[in-house]
Amino acid sequence: MTPEQYLWEMALQNFEHCRHHENQRQAVTNFTIAIAGALLTVIGIDQTISRLDLLPALLVVLVGFHGMVTAWKHEERFHFYYSRFRVLRDKLDDKIGISVASLNKIADAAHRSRFPRFNKIGPHRLWFLLHVLITLTGLCLFIVVLIIGK
Repeated sequence: MTPEQYLWEMALQNFEHCRHHENQRQAVTNFTIAIAGALLTVIGIDQTISRLDLLPALLVVLVGFHGMVTAWKHEERFHFYYSRFRVLRDKLDDKIGISVASLNKIADAAHRSRFPRFNKIGPHRLWFLLHVLITLTGLCLFIVVLIIGK
């Protein structure tokens, strides 16, 4: 195996780890939405607000918070492996004499000019916001049940 092949294999391995953590974050978010939806259904099925709704509302808060922390951790792991991938790619670029990073900068500039508004919002913020909204929904329900629950 040549040094170039070794660098490429190591870069691919790190990129696969990136993809894995993105898939895990998606799975955690799907699980959070499903569980929160089921708990909200339990709260609303009797169409009344009672003290019995305290536990499901608290569980919505906990599920949302767990999803938020777990998605954040997968974001951190993604960036960890992506940093490794970029270093290996840059080393490979040096060996073969082509700068993929500079080519990517050209493509990124063209993309940013085509979609200027969407480039200001990172997808990780949208993932995080979804979990925050689930947590806040559970917290609001918990407070409502405490105030007017019978």
